[in-house]
Amino acid sequence: MTSGSQFIKYLSIETAGGATWHPDGKRIAFVSNSSGHYQIYTCEISRGVTFDRKQLTTETDRCTDPWYLSDGTLIFTRDRGGDENFQFGLIDEEDNLHWLTEDLEVKHRIGYI
Repeated sequence: MTSGSQFIKYLSIETAGGATWHPDGKRIAFVSNSSGHYQIYTCEISRGVTFDRKQLTTETDRCTDPWYLSDGTLIFTRDRGGDENFQFGLIDEEDNLHWLTEDLEVKHRIGYI
């Protein structure tokens, strides 16, 4: 039987994933739930060096699917309350957030060829 403290420890495990490389090859963006909601983070990558992550989004809803564009701009999706009506956000090189879509009743997705 699992003790209560082991169960609480299990529930507090952070997850991270969905990494994408910046075009300069020196950093990545990824998703983590360490803040309580899935948010977008970035960090510098250097061989053999511990990295410090920087939180780029501070939304109260889930932010996912980060993807760097060729100019270093980061595009990602957000949905409210898990409704999967994804909206597109853009984070520029100065870490300014711009919403590209804001119709919360519509699901926006990128088509892949």
